[in-house]
Amino acid sequence: FDVVARFRDNSIALEPVRLDRPEFRRGAHVKECAAAGGYNDKVLIMARNVMDACLKPHAATFAGPGDVGALNSETFLRRALNRSKVPVTRHAVDVIPVVDGRCYADVFCPAHRGAMGVARGGIRKDCVPRGWVE
Repeated sequence: FDVVARFRDNSIALEPVRLDRPEFRRGAHVKECAAAGGYNDKVLIMARNVMDACLKPHAATFAGPGDVGALNSETFLRRALNRSKVPVTRHAVDVIPVVDGRCYADVFCPAHRGAMGVARGGIRKDCVPRGWVE
């Protein structure tokens, strides 16, 4: 295998994820939206040669001297990949059509092809591929 995809446990692929894209054979790949100060962590697509660096973050990723550490899972992922010197490419959701699968009354629910809402604090929960209601 040349490419590995790690899905968060509550992620849903709304359309097939094409892992045979040539660019996926180099570095790591994430969605460009809903990054919350880091890298969107709904799915991480990585080339085989950077798999260990992507999946085995250093202990320093949690916090270093005089450091507050990662604020959320997105900033944790950014810190881990940056410290491992893994090149990261951000892609449009149409390239990586994976979304947060949790449903809430006021935000997007992929099970119902519902509209994307705005979560508390005015932050969008996630983005969706073209053809899905937003």
